[in-house]
Amino acid sequence: MNIWDFITLIIATEAITNIISKADIFYPLRKWLFKNFRWLHDLVDCPYCTSVWIAATLIFLSQIFCFYGIFKFVMYGFVIHRLSNVFHFLVDWVNPHIEKDFSNFQDTEE
Repeated sequence: MNIWDFITLIIATEAITNIISKADIFYPLRKWLFKNFRWLHDLVDCPYCTSVWIAATLIFLSQIFCFYGIFKFVMYGFVIHRLSNVFHFLVDWVNPHIEKDFSNFQDTEE
């Protein structure tokens, strides 16, 4: 496994963990697990716990599929998803600062 595959697995693990543990789309599953399998709910609801199993699964699958085909396509999809979230965060953080800085340059001559 080269360094880029390793970094891809790290970022994909974080993205998948975040989706499973925090995304609204998985809320019904987490609620059902809470009612029926409390220990499994606790595992899925904890991002630190979930990431261990996600990482182990992705490492196993990466060895089977050797980072080719659909596996690579899916991993890159999760990486792009996560990196775009980081980019959106940075843009949202920078925009208010830029607007604030340029508000001092408004045309006051009439």
